[in-house]
Amino acid sequence: PDAATYLVNLGRLYSQWGKTEPDKYEKARVLYEQALRLREKRLLPSHLSIWNVQIELTRLLLQMGQFSDAESLIREAVHNQQVNLGLDQQDLGMGHLALADVRFEQGDYKDAAGHYQHALSLFERSLGGKNSSTVAALVGLGRAAVLQEQSDVGLGYLRRAAALENEALPYRLGIARANRKLELLDEADGTRDLVIGVVEKYFGADEAAKQFAMELLLSRKGRVFEDEALLQLTTAEDLPGGARYKWVELKRRKVAYVMHPPVAEFRSSFIQGAERELEEQETQLAVHSRVYAQGRFDRAVTVAEIAKTLQPNAVLIEFVKVRDVVASALKHKQIGSHYLGFVLRPNQTITIINLGDGATLDEAINQFRESVVPDSAVETALEKVQDLYERIWVPISGTIDTAFSVILSPDGLLNFVPFAGLQDPEDGNFAIERWAISYVTSGRDLVPYQRNLPWFVGPPPPADFVLVADPVFKAHLNLGMNGVMATFFDLDQKKFLDFNALPKTLEEVETVSHLMQQLLPRQRILTKDAAREETILAVRRPSILHLATHGFFVSHSGNPSLDRRENVLLRSGLALAGANSFHGTLSHLDGLLTADEVSGMDLQDTDLVVLSACQTGVGEAKNGEGVYGLRRAFSVAGAKNLVMSLWRVSDDWTARQMSAFYKHYSEGKLPVEALRAAQLEMISKLRQAGGEAFPVLWAAFIVQGPAIPVGAAP
Repeated sequence: PDAATYLVNLGRLYSQWGKTEPDKYEKARVLYEQALRLREKRLLPSHLSIWNVQIELTRLLLQMGQFSDAESLIREAVHNQQVNLGLDQQDLGMGHLALADVRFEQGDYKDAAGHYQHALSLFERSLGGKNSSTVAALVGLGRAAVLQEQSDVGLGYLRRAAALENEALPYRLGIARANRKLELLDEADGTRDLVIGVVEKYFGADEAAKQFAMELLLSRKGRVFEDEALLQLTTAEDLPGGARYKWVELKRRKVAYVMHPPVAEFRSSFIQGAERELEEQETQLAVHSRVYAQGRFDRAVTVAEIAKTLQPNAVLIEFVKVRDVVASALKHKQIGSHYLGFVLRPNQTITIINLGDGATLDEAINQFRESVVPDSAVETALEKVQDLYERIWVPISGTIDTAFSVILSPDGLLNFVPFAGLQDPEDGNFAIERWAISYVTSGRDLVPYQRNLPWFVGPPPPADFVLVADPVFKAHLNLGMNGVMATFFDLDQKKFLDFNALPKTLEEVETVSHLMQQLLPRQRILTKDAAREETILAVRRPSILHLATHGFFVSHSGNPSLDRRENVLLRSGLALAGANSFHGTLSHLDGLLTADEVSGMDLQDTDLVVLSACQTGVGEAKNGEGVYGLRRAFSVAGAKNLVMSLWRVSDDWTARQMSAFYKHYSEGKLPVEALRAAQLEMISKLRQAGGEAFPVLWAAFIVQGPAIPVGAAP
């Protein structure tokens, strides 16, 4: 049996490997079959050790598309158990669940439903009905009913499955690290996508069904982001200062180990040790914080609550990219996806719009993004924004009636679309000229989280307005004992980061400072050598933080270990003083302010962060979680509104737009209103000059934040 156990474990490894390299599945099958033969020689056919291998091998054969072999194997296994009565009800239920999945993939939905029902009965008797196996049986029953044209019955099963999943998710997610939470949510998204797909196809006129589907989406979308923000709030307001200090130091130590390991061959052990300490500390924070404990289980936001926050002339559009999962439970057969938008009005009515095939729209978005790189023809970009207008705004415009304020919660690559800059090819008008457009991570952002805590007590921040500009990127800073040359450095991609000076940003911050002097007289301007990473990290709760410097996002780090960990927040950030000497230090204070470090800053109650830099809104889009990069990091840190750019803009055009933006902001406009007014002015001036108002010149900047004061009465 020891050899069989070894073979099973190796089979599991190859089976996991097969998810990315399908040719590994065959090796996994061979290993499982060898283990099964070894156990069959020594054990009775109904022995649990044999049964477990049969179940796992059946699941593998399903993934391989070997349905006949899978059916023969699982039918024989179930027969042996029924004859010998050697299993408890839970294990037997797993057999019927596997058989049901096989029959479903073979297209016999009626027979599959019978086995799903049998499995469900066994699970409910043995486990009380609240477990992942029960959810799987309910999902199977729902899918089978829908495909037998019993959509009402199917939706009833799916409602039960979704309710059980939502009840269990806080416990399953627990205080796991973000990457593990993403994996767990990805597993649960199969139910979400199935529900949304069924409702969109069969229940377009049923308000109750659409409300259920939208609330399910709201309960899942941005959940990991919300957890991270809640943990940041926990450390800022609900813990002794020493606990927060230790947490921040652990985060920074992890950054230093990843970016500058003392010895390359020890990289893995150093990183794992830092992550283990950080996880232990976050566990303690979660255990001792009433804020975190309350927030983990107090998430439910209803369509009615969100609708109450909308002005009479406003709509929320909650986008989602869903996989086509109705016809198959196997991921390798779910080759399609599509983008949907839930349009919510103040009267609580919902319309679901279908933007079509996900891959097709993603390709159109990528073509647009390629058209706005430096030295590209502005005419090409104009063609792309017209194409995107027809793909996105034309389906939307027919559903939003007379709405003026449009609040968007994008998903997938829609996070990189400048919705305001899309142009109607028929009349030449841009979307911004028809609508006031703003962005939120999720519609839940419109319903503020009630902290139920006393207002933060502590010394006032030293400045209300902090401005950073023109860092000396080639500065050789005195970084103390840690500031020695790195003997080993293998994060190769970072070696190619080289930042040019930004002297024009000095004029930008001087103009902005003057415009805001009366409104915010307590200002602090950090330039040249003073624009250091440690100084920025120490900034606490200013009203506005303005950062005029280079942003960066490295798609792949050049370090397989780092990429495997999906540590995206270490691959984006801002360049500060000394950034071009990045490789010359072992400290996390290396001149590169990573998004991971930003997420640990204390920006609670900061009204506005302006990232007046290139591509500060880019990052890695994760479906349902927004963009992993600076925009996520500053939001996690507590900033209410974030101004950022989606592509590179010249210093001259940036300075013009920033000056106009702050002029309107100083007059009392909300950030989204101020940016819209500034961009409309630029469109007007470009047209008056006798030319086309090419959106590549003015539409890069967007505002992420509520379109109305959070919590304001409609």
